[in-house]
Amino acid sequence: MKSLTAASRLSIGIASALALFCMLGIAAVIATAAGTADSQEEQQPEALSDALPPAYRPIVMKDETIAIDAAIDANRIAAVRIGNYPSLGPDGDRYTTDRAVVAQAAASIKDTRFVRWNGYAAYQEKKEKMAGGYYSNLALLDESGRIIVEIGHDPGMASADQGEIFITHNDDRYLMEGNWPFVAETLESFVVQAKDETGIGLDETNARGAGTVASEERTWLFEDEFVEGGGILVESS
Repeated sequence: MKSLTAASRLSIGIASALALFCMLGIAAVIATAAGTADSQEEQQPEALSDALPPAYRPIVMKDETIAIDAAIDANRIAAVRIGNYPSLGPDGDRYTTDRAVVAQAAASIKDTRFVRWNGYAAYQEKKEKMAGGYYSNLALLDESGRIIVEIGHDPGMASADQGEIFITHNDDRYLMEGNWPFVAETLESFVVQAKDETGIGLDETNARGAGTVASEERTWLFEDEFVEGGGILVESS
């Protein structure tokens, strides 16, 4: 009976030692895995997309219409870009971060609706045979330089049943319904102001026009001045 008790105690002791060894091994594996995960997490670079604000698109497209939100958030607009041919010359784009201009530009196009124009292809064919012309555009940019929304003004499209303000999407042109003259007047007032401040851009010697006001004294900047001041530009998507 005593021999049996000693054997039992020995078996129990061996089993306990094996159990302890297994527990220590498992703990070591868990600790190693945790350390590896922490190391990998520390080395993981920040995704580029995390460094950019989410795209703000106050536009709804449905069937053959494009609608701009009735409540554009001007706080998410970092800058306004305008362009004009021929009033602003070969260096035809101007930029501003002036908050009053940003608010005015956003207010002018909010709650507007554009309808696909079936006559665009025929108009383009006719336009290619014509010399000269007049064209303006306005774009709202976010802080990453991406275009939030862009409209154009082409007086050559005017007729009894269509306006002059448009959005181009996938090679189609969508014409604004409603009070498009108000939008056109707002855009053209920006063009006039920019021309008064900057002249028509570069002259024959690739220098700024003699009448150009110092950049710190004007609302509208040339592209290089905008970038030098911290503005960011990217190609439109």
